[in-house]
Amino acid sequence: MQTIRLTTLLTMVGLLAIGGCQAAAQSMDHDKMEKGGMHAEQKVMVQQPWARASAGMAKAGAAFMTLMNHGMSDDRLLSASANVSERVELHTHLMDNGVMRMREVPHIDLPKGKMVSLQPGGLHIMFMKLNKPFQEGDSFPLTLRFEKAGTVEIQVVVKGVSAGGMGGGHMQGHSM
Repeated sequence: MQTIRLTTLLTMVGLLAIGGCQAAAQSMDHDKMEKGGMHAEQKVMVQQPWARASAGMAKAGAAFMTLMNHGMSDDRLLSASANVSERVELHTHLMDNGVMRMREVPHIDLPKGKMVSLQPGGLHIMFMKLNKPFQEGDSFPLTLRFEKAGTVEIQVVVKGVSAGGMGGGHMQGHSM
């Protein structure tokens, strides 16, 4: 009986020693990260990606979503790609001599710990020369390429023609 207890005790001591070594290794890795010796994995969460159905035979469309940077540093959306159009561009709306116009932007800044909304009337992903009009209820894959987080594959759902309205031109995270 005592032999079994001693064996159990020695097994437990061994497991604790192994666990202590693992904790020490994790602590050393955390210290390296904080000193810049290692880089924590960048994480960007994409919420509610959607596109508006095309009006008639429109040759352009747009996708909207909210991006949340959970990474350890600022990041940027550098590009997007999809097989639904000839070109995919990052866009914003801006006022030009009293007229609201869309313009391509080179990237979209994602400050760490912040949400950036891609919405009607603001930042968005533009699809030029659609292969076919967007139809309500359809969906399509979209690849987002971030400077630090790498590529993220998402599925964009097509909503009705009147979905989303026109946002207030809010350009959070915009960089020209």
